[in-house]
Amino acid sequence: MLTTTCLTHMRAAGQCLRQQSKRHIASSSVLYQTVQDPVQQLFVNKIKEYDQKKKAAGGKLVDLSAQDEKSYADQMDRLSKQYKAEGQKMTEFPKFAFKDIAVNIKAVDARDSETDLPL
Repeated sequence: MLTTTCLTHMRAAGQCLRQQSKRHIASSSVLYQTVQDPVQQLFVNKIKEYDQKKKAAGGKLVDLSAQDEKSYADQMDRLSKQYKAEGQKMTEFPKFAFKDIAVNIKAVDARDSETDLPL
């Protein structure tokens, strides 16, 4: 009786191991495939194309026409006059400098606080 129970448990464990190994092989084969989505490939190509255009433009806006460049310059001038920021670079994030204020902390003694209270 002991041997039959052991054999049934060993068969069940073997079936479980076989099933798990099949699952692992099936899932790992999917992970190692290089499936390329056509939309994703188009997106990657556009990003690479934009990067090349940006390097060719020298850091300026890409595919900017003369009319758009004039409009951009006019808007930047209008903003600099409106916010009184003549000579400031409006396209950069402002830099803030905060200084810590020296705080004097006076030690309070319990005996001093009792004498300061009105009676």
